[in-house]
Amino acid sequence: MTQLTVSYHFRNSLKGKIPSSITLLENLGSLNLYSNALTEAIPDNFGDLISLKNVSLGSNSLSGAIPDSMSAILDLAYVDMSSNQLNGTVPKFFAEMKKLKYLNLENNEFPGVLPFNLTFMKRLDVLKSVETAICVTIDFRRDTRNFLHRCLEENWT
Repeated sequence: MTQLTVSYHFRNSLKGKIPSSITLLENLGSLNLYSNALTEAIPDNFGDLISLKNVSLGSNSLSGAIPDSMSAILDLAYVDMSSNQLNGTVPKFFAEMKKLKYLNLENNEFPGVLPFNLTFMKRLDVLKSVETAICVTIDFRRDTRNFLHRCLEENWT
């Protein structure tokens, strides 16, 4: 089972928490648990899934902070954690992920502002978030970086 490379469980009515034993799937490259009934926090050892390139955990009831261990997943290209109850601060390590092209964190409970360093990501195509009642959806493929710097700089840390 440790050789599994894709796990697709979209809308399967999965309930409960994501087991920490999922990290035994060391070759997992894609994990889609979108639109289930998952609860509690993302496992602290989630970053042990170092082969992950795509992760979709959106539309669940996950809570807590995004685990710092995710900073070890260097090849992440697609992250969707939208429509949960995630809180804490948005980790700055997302900006250090050189292959990240899509980051969706909207409809969560993140207080404050996004890390300003996210605006400097050269490969990021889409960033979605809700910050202090302002919906921020940025399609970087349309050269909106300058607009972002002018209009939102004071709202980002």
